[in-house]
Amino acid sequence: MKTVILYLQDKKVIYQIKGKGVEEGEFDIGEAEAFLEKNRPDILNIILAKPHLIFRRIEFPFRNKKKIQMVIPSEIEETLPESPDNFVFSFDFIHTDKNKTVVNVYAIPSTIFNFWDKEAKKYRARAFFFSDTLLFHQFLRQHTNGKKQIGIYEDSGYLVLNITEDGVLTGSYSYFIEQSTLAESMALVNEILSNKNIPVFICAEQNIKQGLSIEKERVRYIDLPVGMNRKYLFHYLSSFKMFRRMFSSVKDTREKKFPVVTSILVLIFLIFSFISFAPYIKITEKQKKLEGIDNEMKQIFLSTFPD
Repeated sequence: MKTVILYLQDKKVIYQIKGKGVEEGEFDIGEAEAFLEKNRPDILNIILAKPHLIFRRIEFPFRNKKKIQMVIPSEIEETLPESPDNFVFSFDFIHTDKNKTVVNVYAIPSTIFNFWDKEAKKYRARAFFFSDTLLFHQFLRQHTNGKKQIGIYEDSGYLVLNITEDGVLTGSYSYFIEQSTLAESMALVNEILSNKNIPVFICAEQNIKQGLSIEKERVRYIDLPVGMNRKYLFHYLSSFKMFRRMFSSVKDTREKKFPVVTSILVLIFLIFSFISFAPYIKITEKQKKLEGIDNEMKQIFLSTFPD
């Protein structure tokens, strides 16, 4: 059983192959089909970096899940940069009080989903889709048991920042940090940190840690298991069922009423058709009766004069 885990970061893919042993490395996104042709997975885990994920929070002043599912397509449409048909979705329903529901909406582009799903089917592999944002959120919940916290993950200039309040993901940000833009990027991160007086859990390189303007008493450093490379943290997490996040297409559940005018026109058409074909129906019935009489006469004649 061969498991191929691909972490999609911009134009770069960080891979890990688990079979008889473990193989790790990187390749360019344009080499994806050739890579899969060579490695032919049985299980294909696709991890999308935060820039591929759209995260929205929508509030409803009621708790009825069926009603929410009916109206949520139109609510989503107003918050997306493109038509909902261009995305696949996953939802978290959060009941904050008796008369309120918050829905966390996670959307990924259909083009990405369809491409990797098609590749998996080509090799009859089972495909699972993840986001580093959600994997990191679930990891911190298990690791810290904290209800309010900020999590920062960084590796090779790519940074993800999650905000968790009351155990629920309330915000997520990502940055590609180059040396030339380090000061500017860290200023944006520090601005977010200054607005939330909650513990900060950090899994990052030393230069990122030093660039954070934050009180020492708020800082917690995440220690990974001995021998684990930070680059492959999400590959490791995707192997556990508790961290799996499936994305599935959302159908428009709004009721579609049959137009009254159309129903009237259809009724008129049926009536007209019946009237038009009525004489033909009568002629057909008479013809059948005549054929029946003719057959009876032939049978009588043959039984009387068999020769």
